[in-house]
Amino acid sequence: MKTLSVILATLVSRLGAAIALSGAVMLALNGVSGWGWFLFIGLLLS
Repeated sequence: MKTLSVILATLVSRLGAAIALSGAVMLALNGVSGWGWFLFIGLLLS
């Protein structure tokens, strides 16, 4: 049970980091073509 909560906490913190990072990237790419966004998603999924 304790392991499950540790895994859950790790997932939540990584998700928060990914959301913050994608928010920053979206701000940086504001006005740029969608290619950079797709590239970023590809990097996240790889």
